[in-house]
Amino acid sequence: MTISVFGNYIRSLRKSRSLTLTDLAGLSGVHAAHISRIETGGREVPKPETIKRLSEALKVPYDELMIAAGYLDKNWVGKDLNRHVVYEFTLLKVENACLREEISLLKEAKYS
Repeated sequence: MTISVFGNYIRSLRKSRSLTLTDLAGLSGVHAAHISRIETGGREVPKPETIKRLSEALKVPYDELMIAAGYLDKNWVGKDLNRHVVYEFTLLKVENACLREEISLLKEAKYS
């Protein structure tokens, strides 16, 4: 799912619950401007932590949004996997990617 499709999905969920951006921001703890950028495709797919907050506020299963965002494959979610384990595993993958990027940037800065 592309970011614009994911953003439209979040917007449709929000509107189907008669929530404004401000309402969803208050319920999720995610800034309204950040939600707006997600909905309009102005940001990359949000981090799993943000998706978790939105899923709770929108009352949508976390794994459903993680699949929609492209983090999880729908074929392996729910097959004897604990949702918490899936969540933690995904967080570790994202943290690992961030650490690799930071290491790369530090190496570039060192050799520049």
